[in-house]
Amino acid sequence: MGIRDAEDADTGRTGQGPGAAPPSRSSVDARTPPATPRNALASVHPAHRLFDLPQPLQVEEVCTREALLALRPEWNRLLARTGASVLSRHELLWAWLENFAPTISLRVLTARAPGGALSAVLPLLQRHARWAGLPVRELSSPGSAHLGRFDLLAEDAPAAASHFLRHLQEDPNWDLLRLEDVPHGGGAWSLQHAAEDAGLPCGSEPTRTSPALRLPCSVDALHARWSRSLRRRRKRLEDQGPVELEQVTGGARLVERLAEGLALDTCGARGRRGAAVAQDVRALGFYTDVALAAAEGGFLSLHLLRCRGYPVAFDFALRDGRRLVRLGSACDEAYRAFGPEHLLSAALLEHLVEQGFEECELLGPDAPDAQPWADRLCSHSRLLVFRASRRGRALHAARLRWLPGVQRALGWWRAGED
Repeated sequence: MGIRDAEDADTGRTGQGPGAAPPSRSSVDARTPPATPRNALASVHPAHRLFDLPQPLQVEEVCTREALLALRPEWNRLLARTGASVLSRHELLWAWLENFAPTISLRVLTARAPGGALSAVLPLLQRHARWAGLPVRELSSPGSAHLGRFDLLAEDAPAAASHFLRHLQEDPNWDLLRLEDVPHGGGAWSLQHAAEDAGLPCGSEPTRTSPALRLPCSVDALHARWSRSLRRRRKRLEDQGPVELEQVTGGARLVERLAEGLALDTCGARGRRGAAVAQDVRALGFYTDVALAAAEGGFLSLHLLRCRGYPVAFDFALRDGRRLVRLGSACDEAYRAFGPEHLLSAALLEHLVEQGFEECELLGPDAPDAQPWADRLCSHSRLLVFRASRRGRALHAARLRWLPGVQRALGWWRAGED
């Protein structure tokens, strides 16, 4: 199977693309995050109590779209200094806000060092919501399943968290701070630790896992993971005609290739449910904006698996140094018997090994909990910090004590009926 770039069809490499054998149960991380994620942070950052601040930071809020847009150069320089995930880039946040939350109030917390350099950023949205059936003034992380994960962007996460939390405690206009899909060991856990030290009601809930693979050093080692059944599927697809993997990183045909890939999503199971990206004007705008910005920034990587020139599987991914983060995929239902999504994954992983990549992770709105090619699962959690007020403590009790108790009682009752 050939691999070619959309901008140069004559240059490519040859590879074979059967899928990977399922990992053993022992090789996959547990679904539930470890009980003490604080220990993971402590190995990187020294512990800080809320008002034991190692260096003075000036906390300011960015509340307008114009000011947030002007922050982009500093934001991305901070990301480069800290080595944070590509998912924390300013372009992705901006695309999400423009398409999913164009009118929601912004409260982007920034922290600057004494010299004025940007040291930390925590983007938040302020809105009224209902939590455990009760009205709540909420500060929440932006994003959804389309963004994959959220985290605090900071040079020193514990110090930034202490300053940000002290700043928020001086503001009486919120009841709940909710951060969705924070990765285990991420910097945002420092906010919860600072809240615990300050005596604020808080808690966490597991939200999702994402399959990932630490790539081997050689293609031969990767081939050893491939299952016999997927090798047969690969051979059967090749019997239908030439098979090749096309990579798109930008160029004049970017929008055309993106539309071609998203059309597969519309024709599949999500399309029948009305949940395909192209059927949602907000999601379509988001992925289009991200693709254009990522192509300009040099971190886009779209992939199309073709048979006889026709696309049978599609993958939307972002390059993150020597990691590849896959945000979504789709396949042609007419080729379902060949397992085109697994063949695309196998061909893509082979290409990544040849290019010297170290890891591949699958996120996105419909990412499954397991993949044949994965060797571990990355856990994410919802972090909850409640204001130390009567309303905040009532919300904390309702969400983390009363509601789980009611759910357990209902479960026992239903089990007894069965």
